[in-house]
Amino acid sequence: MVNRVYAKISLENLTHNYRLLKRNLGNIPLMAVVKANAYGHGALPVTKKLASLGITHFGVASFKEAKALIDAGIKGSFLVFGITDPYYREVLTEEGMIQTVDSYAYASKLKPKEGTIDVHVKLDTGMSRFGIYCHSDKDIDNTVTEILKIASLDHIHIDGIYTHFAAAEADRPFTEKQHRLFLEVIDRLKTMEVVIPWKHAANSAAILNADLSGINMARSGIALYGYPPVDVYGFLPVMSLYAKIVSIRTLKKGDTVSYSRIFTAPDVMKIATIAIGYEDGYLRFNTSRDYVIYKNTKCRVLGKICMDACMIDVTDVPSKVGDFVCVMCEQKDARVLAKNQQTITYEVLTNIGNRVERVYDDET
Repeated sequence: MVNRVYAKISLENLTHNYRLLKRNLGNIPLMAVVKANAYGHGALPVTKKLASLGITHFGVASFKEAKALIDAGIKGSFLVFGITDPYYREVLTEEGMIQTVDSYAYASKLKPKEGTIDVHVKLDTGMSRFGIYCHSDKDIDNTVTEILKIASLDHIHIDGIYTHFAAAEADRPFTEKQHRLFLEVIDRLKTMEVVIPWKHAANSAAILNADLSGINMARSGIALYGYPPVDVYGFLPVMSLYAKIVSIRTLKKGDTVSYSRIFTAPDVMKIATIAIGYEDGYLRFNTSRDYVIYKNTKCRVLGKICMDACMIDVTDVPSKVGDFVCVMCEQKDARVLAKNQQTITYEVLTNIGNRVERVYDDET
C-alpha cells in the first residue's frame, strides 16, 4: 500500500515512445539515456524494460550508475558520458564499461593493470561543455591529430565517436554546422585508416528534427519519457505523480496558512493538507503558482510549500482524508509544472525525490 506520495510509471507509455522514435530511426539503433535514475523514473525497471525491447546500448552519467545496472543483471553496453577519475580505471575495465574520453592526456591516464578499455571519443563541436575542441574548420587538423594520438595508445580501443547538438530543437543552421564538422572529422580519420565502429550525434530533438546522415546510432533521453523537445504529436508522459490527503480543516475568515503567513483566508473555507513537499521534488517555487487536480477540479495551492507537505483549497470539493490528488498526470503534465517553475521538463522529472515510491504498470 502506498503510504503518502507516489509516482506512477507507465512502462507501456515508455514502449510506445520508443516505437515512435524507431519510426524516425529505421534501422539505426537507439542508445537509451538512463542517467539520473532514468530521468527520475527508476533506472533499473526502465532499463530492464528497454532491454526487453531490444535496446543494447545505454547512456549513463557515471560509472556508479552503470555498475548498479550491471550488478542487477542488465546485459548491454554502458557508455559513461561523464569523466571518470582515473583512480577507478580498473572498475571500468573489469565491468566492461565504455568510457568517454576528451583528450589524449586523459586517455593516457586510463591504462589498467592489464587489458584494454573501450572508449568513445567526445567532440565539442559547439556545446562548449567538454570534448575535443572543434568549433570550426580550422580546428579539424588539431582534432584529428588528438584522436590519432588516442588511437595510438595500446590500452585504448576506440569503439565510438560522438558529439552533442546544442540546439537541435531550434537552431537548424548551427546544428547543421555541428553535424558537418563531426562528419568531416570522421572522413579525415577514414583516410588515415582509423575506422571507428559507432558514430552518434542525434539526441531526442535531432532524431525528430534533423539530418541523420553519417551516423549509425542515435541517443534519446527526454523523448523516451514523453517530452520531445520539438513539437511533434503522439508521445505520452511516462510519469504521473499523486499525493495523499492527510488532513482536512475549516478556516475562519482571517486565518493564515503556512510559513510567513502569505495567504489569508478571505472567508470561511476548507483546506486539505497533502503529503508532498519540496523534499519530494515539489518545489517551493510552486507556491502561489500551482494547482492540483482532485475529482476533476483544479484546487490551488495555498501558502508556502513545506518540506513534507502543502495545503490546497478544497472548499468546493467533497473531500476526505486518504484520497489522492494529481500533482502531475495526463490532465496536468510536467510541462505545466515546468512553466510554473520557470524551468524545463527535464528538471521537473529529475527533481522527484527518492522517497517518492515508484509504482510500475508492467514488470518485465
